[in-house]
Amino acid sequence: MCNKIIIKLSVLLVMAGTAVSISSLKAQDPQLSQFYSAPLYLGPSFAGAEGIPRVGLNFRAQWIQLPDPFLTTSVFADHYIEKYKLGIGLMVMNDAAGGLLNSTYISTQYAYRIDLGKNFYFVPGLQAQYFTKRINTDKLLFSDQIFDGEVLPGGSIESIDKTRYGHFDFAVSGLIFNEKFWFGITENHLMKLNANLPDKEEYSSLMFSAYGGATFNISRRRLLSANPKTITPAFNLRIQDKLQQLDLGIYMINSPYMLGLWYRGIPVITNTYTHDGISLLIGLQAGMLSVSYSYDFTLSKLVSTTGGSHEISLLYKFPPQQSRRKRIHAIPCPHF
Repeated sequence: MCNKIIIKLSVLLVMAGTAVSISSLKAQDPQLSQFYSAPLYLGPSFAGAEGIPRVGLNFRAQWIQLPDPFLTTSVFADHYIEKYKLGIGLMVMNDAAGGLLNSTYISTQYAYRIDLGKNFYFVPGLQAQYFTKRINTDKLLFSDQIFDGEVLPGGSIESIDKTRYGHFDFAVSGLIFNEKFWFGITENHLMKLNANLPDKEEYSSLMFSAYGGATFNISRRRLLSANPKTITPAFNLRIQDKLQQLDLGIYMINSPYMLGLWYRGIPVITNTYTHDGISLLIGLQAGMLSVSYSYDFTLSKLVSTTGGSHEISLLYKFPPQQSRRKRIHAIPCPHF
């Protein structure tokens, strides 16, 4: 999703062995395939969603055949305070976009659980975030450094802005769920609504997200099964500026194992850009620890040059007190 971080420099960027002339460079919001393994990034309403403390780690290496792949790393922790019906979370994420643009996000999440009755709950959420962005000027190659196809020794005479930008941003979300399904929306980068910031290109464009799914028990002996087999279809739609992205997928869980298949694209639109990739997921749960791995197959014209993407997630949930396990209803999205 386009961040509209426009670097107003005339440069030649060497990428995948090809020199590409650009007058502006646009970055992306960090991309994750296992977004339900990074719930706080999906929306602040997921803070405290399990009803017990948990910590998680996500790492993604995107387009690994490029000289400088896109690398995203995030860690998070959250907890539910039953007395106040309050979920709190903390997330730190670093995104290195092709070695050229480095972004770091530190955010706190707050969610309040409202009991609607009949096992339905509504959870509004708020996120406060501080982010920094920095251009790695060592990766830039200017036209005055090239002669007759060769890179000349020495630097460029161009004046390069090495400033590290740091700003605050906010997001809000709402989530409704019961024991079988969930649906939520998130509006991120609310600082862009400030009328004084239309030309502040380091601020990301508004991003709208809608996500949801449902869990179905497919065990033959439901009442006797301590670890029922389930299938969970789910989706995640994101709209930012003029770009749209839809993830459609399904999980099959037969504890302690998980398999998943996701398609990223918008099937009803024939533009090849909207048919981005397919993700295959596998996961294993050992006690309170879950580990999952996914590989993305690129479907666009970049299939021969990107090498796909790898992603791994770790999630640890602290054992709950037995009395608490019965009272707190967890959001039924996959634990992996």
